[in-house]
Amino acid sequence: AITFFATWLLCGAKAIGVAQTPPAEKEKVEEKPTGNPAVDKMLKDGRLAIAEMKRLDESIEDAAVSADIVRLQQVSEKIFARVKEEPAKLPQIRRFMDYYLPTTLKLLNAYDRMDAVGISGSNIDSTKGKVEKMMDTIVQAYDKQLDALFGDPDLPAQGEDAPGQPEAFPQGAAVKVPHIAAV
Repeated sequence: AITFFATWLLCGAKAIGVAQTPPAEKEKVEEKPTGNPAVDKMLKDGRLAIAEMKRLDESIEDAAVSADIVRLQQVSEKIFARVKEEPAKLPQIRRFMDYYLPTTLKLLNAYDRMDAVGISGSNIDSTKGKVEKMMDTIVQAYDKQLDALFGDPDLPAQGEDAPGQPEAFPQGAAVKVPHIAAV
């Protein structure tokens, strides 16, 4: 038994006929083109954004922020799948793609940089606290965006600019995030 174990350690399980599980490779899903260049670009940009969310989720230690990031990933995937299924809905997510998604990633990246500094200071703590408080509103805005894709945009109060929709990122409003150099 000791000889078997020593051989296994020295030569590896493969050398003595024990099956090894190959190391998990990073998922690299390459989707087939849809035939619609605008939808293909949206899907590509969406995959990049979701990959960045996953990276941020792994990097950010705060459990509540991490849970919100996971929820944002899930809702984003559903938004992209819905538009892929029904390309006519693409104009409805223009603001989401051009504004909400990049702003969310900018806020989360700033949070991640501040978290990585590893010190507590009034500016860092204040800014992180503001981002933490905003996350619920951001998640609600993403949920509303997904919900709007299942409505009829020709009916009143259905599109992206519907009244009563939470403005997590009011356009024109400055979100001040102090620059923290990467450590």
